[in-house]
Amino acid sequence: METVRQPLEIPPSADSPQITASRKIEAHILGMLIRRPDLLYRLDRALQESSLARMSSDDFGHTDHQILFRLVRQSLEQDSTEPDRFLIDNLLESLAPMVENLLAGTESLTPWKTAFLKIFSEA
Repeated sequence: METVRQPLEIPPSADSPQITASRKIEAHILGMLIRRPDLLYRLDRALQESSLARMSSDDFGHTDHQILFRLVRQSLEQDSTEPDRFLIDNLLESLAPMVENLLAGTESLTPWKTAFLKIFSEA
């Protein structure tokens, strides 16, 4: 039986009350998945090996993040075009600036991010 995860709720920090830690975590995960949609397969497999449900839009607490995650999932489930092309073609214009920020936030990989990618990129 799979365990259902609850979205991570972390209270806002004193120095940035509008941007919560959970939103930053969600943004980083989405940035990585938009940059490399194929990592979602690895992430799902790792979650299932730990008896957890695969990642879903319900794991995100912010509506805009839920929409983007569904788009990433759809990009992998369709077979008419490459996932990155699908993302570009189906992205709501109103979310384009957010996606640019998400991608900018994951542009330079620190050593731990590189290790994360390596773990989820290995077969």
